[in-house]
Amino acid sequence: MSKLLINSRVKIFIPSNLIQTPRAYNLVNYLSPKVDKIHIVSSVVANNVGSIDFSSNVTVHYLFDLRTRNFQSYIVKIRFKIARILLATLGIETHWALGYGVKEFLKATKNIEDETIFCFKEIGLLIGNELIKKNKKVIFDIEDWYSKDLLEKDRKYRPLKVLKALEKKAIRYSNIMVPSIQMKLELEKAYGMGNFFIYYNSFKQTESVSNTDNPTDKIKLIWFSQMVSFGRGLEEFLQTLSSLSVSVHIDLIGRIDPEFEDFLIGKFKDFRHNHSFMLHGFVEEEQLNNFIQNAHFGLGLEITKIPSRDLTITYKCFRYLINNKPLILSNTRGQKEFAKLTSNLYPILDFNTGEEIKTSGEKLNKFFLEIMRDKNYSNLVRRTEQISKNFDIDLLLNQLIRTN
Repeated sequence: MSKLLINSRVKIFIPSNLIQTPRAYNLVNYLSPKVDKIHIVSSVVANNVGSIDFSSNVTVHYLFDLRTRNFQSYIVKIRFKIARILLATLGIETHWALGYGVKEFLKATKNIEDETIFCFKEIGLLIGNELIKKNKKVIFDIEDWYSKDLLEKDRKYRPLKVLKALEKKAIRYSNIMVPSIQMKLELEKAYGMGNFFIYYNSFKQTESVSNTDNPTDKIKLIWFSQMVSFGRGLEEFLQTLSSLSVSVHIDLIGRIDPEFEDFLIGKFKDFRHNHSFMLHGFVEEEQLNNFIQNAHFGLGLEITKIPSRDLTITYKCFRYLINNKPLILSNTRGQKEFAKLTSNLYPILDFNTGEEIKTSGEKLNKFFLEIMRDKNYSNLVRRTEQISKNFDIDLLLNQLIRTN
């Protein structure tokens, strides 16, 4: 099996908060002891930047910080806003609508040395394609299928033709890292054969993990994302709770959409069982691990009607696994791939139709009743611990990357 060959000097373009890009963060930590120098070119676009400690050979240069009120921040914001308005109202597509700071990131590509260059996110597609024209060694990370992402109502703000053209060129002329085999197969169907490498969204193995005892009263569940909102499988999953004869509690972590909070309050009032939920907002990494370890199951929910979400294996699945936490999966192609990787150990729920939701609720109820008896849950946790050792991020990246 071929590996990605990395030079001794690496440059990584991350046009978003680094702490919110786990794939880039894990890549930096893996490469830093193996290469001479890593230079990260990034930006700050929100408040929750977090503190990051890297080794001495890693430098980070922030092109702009949108938290500050200055002329640069104003120009970066207004340029992006105008591009999105032109797109939504007149259908005018430009690369300015790809994200904040397109001009600043393009300017940062002018003085590239003999380096291996990793490009993340939508702006990374644009940057990488520009660098390919200069015969630079570029590796794209396509974590999401950007031109096939988001709900239909949100896609009007995305320059879909621009994204498709950039995706096609990237796949034709460079190396591509993707989060699942299913993503690779569908991208090849759309754009032709490419040089793909599977980079799973995993994490460092947790050294010491405390697991919850067998559930006796309530089943404790956890779900996290950057945003707690519609269109991620939560509302479909909640419909299955009406079929349960046991009570569940769900901890929801991430910035909350106020409309979704109202939806949750109304939904939980209607349940005949004593189901409950708690909104925790954004939490730091260590605190998130504590929430995961105190749950009985992690919810790996996605929906099939958004192609990108159908194909990916999101990092929350591996985050649960590395914390030795059993999962409940959705019937997406990506999560069915994850189920095979984990020996088909975890239940898969289908939310596509009302009848399937009812069947999934009955399946989930039977599963919960079984794991509440005797040592069934403890046995499931032990099997999860055995499987999780195969998905330490350093082990996976060592199979993917070779350094000079």
